[in-house]
Amino acid sequence: MAGSEEDGSGVNMNLPPGFRFCPTDEELILNFLRYKALQIPNSNNIDIIPDHPHLSTLDPWQLHGEAYCSGNHGNQQYWYFFSKKNESWMTQSGFWKELDYEEPIFGSNNNNKKKIGLKNFLVFYVSDGQVPGDVETNWIMQQYHLSDYGLVAPATRKKRLSNPAKWVLCRVHKNKGGGGGESPSSYSDDDRDSNGTQLSYMDELFLSLEDHDIIL
Repeated sequence: MAGSEEDGSGVNMNLPPGFRFCPTDEELILNFLRYKALQIPNSNNIDIIPDHPHLSTLDPWQLHGEAYCSGNHGNQQYWYFFSKKNESWMTQSGFWKELDYEEPIFGSNNNNKKKIGLKNFLVFYVSDGQVPGDVETNWIMQQYHLSDYGLVAPATRKKRLSNPAKWVLCRVHKNKGGGGGESPSSYSDDDRDSNGTQLSYMDELFLSLEDHDIIL
């Protein structure tokens, strides 16, 4: 009997028991973002990932029930949605700040390991006027972009669109195993290393980049 995974917006995916929506970076680029950007019909159910314009203006804890949500990597929850590349990343409570770091994504074809895309990283900051300065949170966004090679249409599509690179795919999660759905006031401030020194969430992010089982 097939199992199913239901996201926060009530979308069901019929999957075998034990299976979860857990795509690799390459799969997100080639099987979801590319088909979305080039508007190519396929059987990969890319419509489960929404592209509503308002999603980029939501605070990250408001994504549940709006973006596609999937349990992933040790019960870590991730929220997926498509957005336009030039969207403003300001929200009601703060903004997404891009880090000065990007990671290339290569195809796995042994004979043709081309760069098919890249992902960059953003951290959410709260700036609501109640606290002086901007407050860094533990919400992380991975933003996927197509490379020129990734924009090449498959053989099933001859016509190339005028500006397919305008689309990006966003994957949001709460670092340190948080489940989302919370406001910054509920965050714990007691994450410390063995010496009692508090680590910033950006420190934890860069440490996690060395372990792809955590960040990818």
